[in-house]
Amino acid sequence: MEINKRVCYGLIVTLAVILVSSAQYDDFSDIRGPYCQNTRCCNGREDSCAVPILEECTKDVCLIDPEIINTVNDDVTRGWTASNYSEFWGRTLDDGVKLRLGTLQPQRIVMRMNAVRRIYDRDALPREFDAEQKWPEYIAGIQDQGWCGSSWAISTAAVASDRYAIVSRGLENVQLSPQNLLSCNTKGQQGCNGGHLDKAWLFVKKIGLVDEDCFSYTGRTEKCFIKTKQTLLESGCKEPFYSERVNRYTVGPAYRLGNETDIMYEITRSGPVQGPRCRKSEFCATAQFQVEKCIAHTSDTISGGW
Repeated sequence: MEINKRVCYGLIVTLAVILVSSAQYDDFSDIRGPYCQNTRCCNGREDSCAVPILEECTKDVCLIDPEIINTVNDDVTRGWTASNYSEFWGRTLDDGVKLRLGTLQPQRIVMRMNAVRRIYDRDALPREFDAEQKWPEYIAGIQDQGWCGSSWAISTAAVASDRYAIVSRGLENVQLSPQNLLSCNTKGQQGCNGGHLDKAWLFVKKIGLVDEDCFSYTGRTEKCFIKTKQTLLESGCKEPFYSERVNRYTVGPAYRLGNETDIMYEITRSGPVQGPRCRKSEFCATAQFQVEKCIAHTSDTISGGW
């Protein structure tokens, strides 16, 4: 009887050692019953337990944090409210950084680019300005990039579109294709994993873009079906509204503005600009930036009441 107890005890210990030693190699996907249930780690996200019997969550930070939402909304001086967007449920902060931003840190040579010098009377700048009021027919809305780090492509196409409409006084009020950039501007770019603004503008300058109807946005790095030297019609696009246009939409060289008042002056004279910035310190640490089309609503976007 004593021998049987010892044997049984020895088998239990051996089994326990095997389970512990193999836990780091086995995901326990074949375990049934209550031992490996999905664990609700945060709002809208369920994780398969890392160690099934312990039901541990992964260490990923959730993109939606109810505490942050409550903190923002408790401060009535902010002028805006945060919402619990269901589209972000189940997504991690890493997902947000990689797929909801997308503009890569400029290379050193680009950072050393000299700013264009503007000559104007700073005191003559308006206290308030809204591009949508000055050019109500020419400023396009905001496009959702989806779960693709393509802010570099969307903002470039949007700024170019608005400026085409403004400079042509509506004759070429066209929505240019960010998908054209996402799929065809591949040299030194990473598609939905990010891109450089200077390379995007160089592509638009040298190659040009087609319109959104011709190459619609999908939020994926689709195959580029447009050849480099094709006209709009040769690219399979419809005849443009402005009948004199034959070739794709190109721009002049991109340039850098030196300070806030230069940006204010530029917007009042020529329309939207592109403004990359770090949203949070952790975004900067990953070399990912949010890039926006700036049209200067009267909402403290730029100092001086803008």
